[in-house]
Amino acid sequence: MRGSDEKVALRIGESFSPVLPREHVRRVQRTALYISVALNVLLTVALCGYHYRTNPTELTPYARLGFRRTAWTFSTPYGILDQNNETERLWNSYSSNSAVTIDSATAKLWKLPVAKSLSNDANVGLYHVSGLYSMNCLKRLREAMVQSQRGGTPIETSSELGHCLDVLRQDLDCLSDDTPMYTPMHAGTYPGEGQLRKCRDRRRLEKWYSALGQP
Repeated sequence: MRGSDEKVALRIGESFSPVLPREHVRRVQRTALYISVALNVLLTVALCGYHYRTNPTELTPYARLGFRRTAWTFSTPYGILDQNNETERLWNSYSSNSAVTIDSATAKLWKLPVAKSLSNDANVGLYHVSGLYSMNCLKRLREAMVQSQRGGTPIETSSELGHCLDVLRQDLDCLSDDTPMYTPMHAGTYPGEGQLRKCRDRRRLEKWYSALGQP
């Protein structure tokens, strides 16, 4: 009788074993997989956010410009000073303007110094986009060289040209590009010829500038 009771108890114990249907097991496995994928996606997003927070040079703080690979060329049509319509067209493709108007709320958000207000709106300050201001200086220096090359008199005064030289000097000091420019093996080529550089997109900068208010 006792042995019979033990067998019954064993069968009863076995009946409580967590034997799950196969479809239920698959459902649990799929759920675990989905949770794992979701956690991995969240982790990737978090790491990307951490990367951009700890590498602020990846994107510029205002126009949010990134880098692109651009081949550096030692000699281009931009360096021609003789009468050349194509060269003039290339230089004229660069904007000669740099002034923008920024409202006080945006300036505060961007942590910019308080700027001179416009006479017709005290809530708007006058700023200049640095890259465009420097390019305008370079255009003025080139124009003075072209005028001198052609026997004319530069429109700009020596103090204005000196200011532009100093602007470019400070920009280069600020940039302090540490790219090692290789010396090509072939004769007649120049340091850095064809070398890929990390450059920002000037056209995107001008597009961003155009979207801002101009005085």
